[in-house]
Amino acid sequence: MNARIYGRFSSKPQEHGDSKRRQIDGANKYAAHNGYVIMGTPYFDAGVSGKAGANLRKELGRLLAEAQDGETILFESMERLGRQHPFELTHMIYQAVERGITFNAYDEGKIIDKDNIKDLGDMFAVFTGAATGYVENQRKMAKLLAVNETSFKQAAAGVPSANFKKYLPLAFVWDEKKKAIVHDEAKAAIVRRIFDEYNAGTGRTTICKRLNQDKVPTLYAKNKSKAWLETSLKKILRNEAYAGVANVKGYRITCFPAIVSRDVFDKAQLLLKRNRSRHGRTGDKSRINNIFGNLAFCETCNGKVAVNKTAAHKKRNKPSYSFKCRNHKIGKCKCHSMRNVSPIEVLALGTFFGGAGETILAKDGRKLQEKRDALEHRLATVEKHMANLLGLVAEGDKDAKRLRDERRAERDAIQQELSTLAGEITEKSHAPEMLSELRDLLNLNPVKAVAAVKNHFVNIRAKLENNDTRRKLCVMMPSLIQGLVINLPENEFHIIRKDGTKTDKIKVFDTIDAIRKKGFSF
Repeated sequence: MNARIYGRFSSKPQEHGDSKRRQIDGANKYAAHNGYVIMGTPYFDAGVSGKAGANLRKELGRLLAEAQDGETILFESMERLGRQHPFELTHMIYQAVERGITFNAYDEGKIIDKDNIKDLGDMFAVFTGAATGYVENQRKMAKLLAVNETSFKQAAAGVPSANFKKYLPLAFVWDEKKKAIVHDEAKAAIVRRIFDEYNAGTGRTTICKRLNQDKVPTLYAKNKSKAWLETSLKKILRNEAYAGVANVKGYRITCFPAIVSRDVFDKAQLLLKRNRSRHGRTGDKSRINNIFGNLAFCETCNGKVAVNKTAAHKKRNKPSYSFKCRNHKIGKCKCHSMRNVSPIEVLALGTFFGGAGETILAKDGRKLQEKRDALEHRLATVEKHMANLLGLVAEGDKDAKRLRDERRAERDAIQQELSTLAGEITEKSHAPEMLSELRDLLNLNPVKAVAAVKNHFVNIRAKLENNDTRRKLCVMMPSLIQGLVINLPENEFHIIRKDGTKTDKIKVFDTIDAIRKKGFSF
């Protein structure tokens, strides 16, 4: 008699146990004592749930497709075939038996074949066994759901439990003695370094390069030799748990000890959004060509203005950089003019940021707060809907699961928007210090005497030769202005403040000529 062995367990931790060996050895011993010839290698579904028949799409499904008429499937007990609804399980068994396949649950002494499939006693035993397994699984799932629900509610109220430790993000561990979530200090230091470098204007690629060069191990416990990648770095920067709040199963868990401050986290979310469309290298040695990044616009078409680099000429010692409309290259703007970057940068920084602080900083923050209040109300509504669907999802309701997934996606989008908005509110509160830092960086002292005009602008130009300074400015600009609008044909520009108001236009030629007429070269 030919036979094939099947086994299954549903929990991933069971991979470290004895379940697989026990099932396969038991089947082999049974086959040896009863004259079965084992065909091929055992079919085994490790870590596959049987409650919804997932194993039918894996090894059990492959076994049923390959089993031949007259062969026997050996397995430990009926529950190994699955714990789905008894009508579904018995239908699958009936179809296979009709093909000439015999089922043998050797540990329970149950054999189902063509000879007894229509026997009332055997039918009753198979169906009740399947029903018992199904009900038992439902009971376990309900109990597990209740335990998880309780632990989530407790954690949301600030009381963690050991049941919650399987949801801990990287850099957190469960302290059994303290009964609390604590930092893995070595990993927490790496997380802080990543946030600090990113918020200082260093790109994700450069951060990964530095971490790999310094041989900093990744946060993964099993594979510390794995290289740092941008994708894993972005996951860390996006994970709110590092700021003390974890989003698990629809709950906002607040019992995490923050690794970085809320301000640091919110600033990172804002930069992630802003840098989404950023292109070009900004590493340690690469020059930051456009300190205005995505803030420079063409007045003709309202498209983005990029910086065009021209190779060094024989008579020049270094390359030149010019503002150019991006849309002109693809025929969407008639503006073909290019303007030297340096005078525009120097004049924009020297005239605008050297002025009075109250004319620069946005004053009204009520709109941001009103927007946040509206988003928080939407978030509470969505989370309430998700909580109402939990029971139906546990019972296997497919429509409820689909709705739950839709609400989850909506919740994630709202939370991301809230993080970005929190970053905007944070940067507004820190705008005065940032303006002061920028002025110190460029030594922007108010020009009182005519004799100081030359030194003022020439000093700014010298400061802008430093790439570290340019990198810092690149990070600061989006927090202090809304845009720099350049009229390339006329070589003039104006700045849009954060509150949406505009400065007077500055004509580059006229301003430089005025300085030159005073007897200074620029």
